[in-house]
Amino acid sequence: YGEWIAEDGKDYWDEYKAKELENYELENGVVDKKKVTVDTPSETVSINYKAKVETTTEYDTVKRVIGIYQDGKKVDEVTQVVEFSREVKKNLVTGETEYGEWVAKDGKDIWEAFDAPEYENYTTDTVKIDNKTVKPGMEDEEAAIYYTSKVETKTEYDTVKRVISIYHDGKKVDEVTQSVTFSREVKKNLATGEVTYGEWVAKDGKDIWDAFDAPVYENYTTDTVKIDNKTVKPGMEDEEAAIYYTSKVETTTEYDTVKRVIGIY
Repeated sequence: YGEWIAEDGKDYWDEYKAKELENYELENGVVDKKKVTVDTPSETVSINYKAKVETTTEYDTVKRVIGIYQDGKKVDEVTQVVEFSREVKKNLVTGETEYGEWVAKDGKDIWEAFDAPEYENYTTDTVKIDNKTVKPGMEDEEAAIYYTSKVETKTEYDTVKRVISIYHDGKKVDEVTQSVTFSREVKKNLATGEVTYGEWVAKDGKDIWDAFDAPVYENYTTDTVKIDNKTVKPGMEDEEAAIYYTSKVETTTEYDTVKRVIGIY
């Protein structure tokens, strides 16, 4: 046998560079050049393509908004946020998508308990809003803390008087005081300073000075039989009235006879 001679004098396999395919990435894209002898066994070399995978991060934020109201008016709000994230892998060849597990940011998957703040001259029935475990996909929530102004309640009084004086021959000998007392509730809003007044109410429902019959005094007379009743309203000025008496006078005729006796002799 003669010597083995390579055809065309080429005793090597050429280097092979694999073609790039859209949305694929090569694991081993180049087959190196290799010298071949008659004793070199045949080889099979695989070119491996791997589908490209696009990796993104998906987020889900779940919120709780706590509104703070004073006398029905919103004055503040507090937002509590829990943020979740997960890895999303999309096979760019098949379109298949794989989702990783949701993970809470900083491992915190609760809305923390919220203590109702204190406001001077306001009160609330809500001491706190409890904590709550949050899951991705949950709806946002709203909560509220309602405050009402502290109210100082007092009672205000108004007394209206009529003083009836009794005179004997111009000298005051007695007086009678008639009083009507009204009251009303006064509410002061300690937060705003606003004052609200209730309706005036007469004590025992009596809002008049009674009629006053002139008393009878022995040996005195008066032209005033009575002082009429009168409806009284809060805020009215006090009044004065008078009954004047005069002494009764008995008139008689007194006689005195003076005699002169003339004697005739």
